[in-house]
Amino acid sequence: MDGTRLAVFALSACGVLLPLAAGCSDGGGGEEPPALSTVDSSTEEPYDPNQPPPSPSPGAEETLTIAQGTQGSAVGQRIGVLSIDDGTTRLSFAPEADAGNSDAEEYVEGEAGDTFTLETGHTGTIEEVTVSAPESPEEEGAATGAVRVSVTAPE
Repeated sequence: MDGTRLAVFALSACGVLLPLAAGCSDGGGGEEPPALSTVDSSTEEPYDPNQPPPSPSPGAEETLTIAQGTQGSAVGQRIGVLSIDDGTTRLSFAPEADAGNSDAEEYVEGEAGDTFTLETGHTGTIEEVTVSAPESPEEEGAATGAVRVSVTAPE
């Protein structure tokens, strides 16, 4: 009896799967699938993750908004928002080529409207500091926020 059930199951499976497989074939339409396009990359330099990123254009300016506890990148600088408290923020800056090297980091503390100059020659302005209140009054220390900062590459 078990052998009969197995044979019926196998025949049923073939009855379902074979038409599906046939539907995936060319179907005799005679149409050729479109050719895959190729990209000539012989003129492009291959990406090397061990090489520093390209330098920004002299005087280039970028403005970005970065959430507290995260990082962003502008004109060759990696920028982190370390803290926000009562409208004051603490930011970390490191050249992208030295990202992860704590000796290369510089720190800026300020509030909206403050300007700064880094040792790399980059200048910037803290445009806006926003604080998001905790979801409920019972959540202490849960306030977060974001900073909008403009950074200009040296001339």
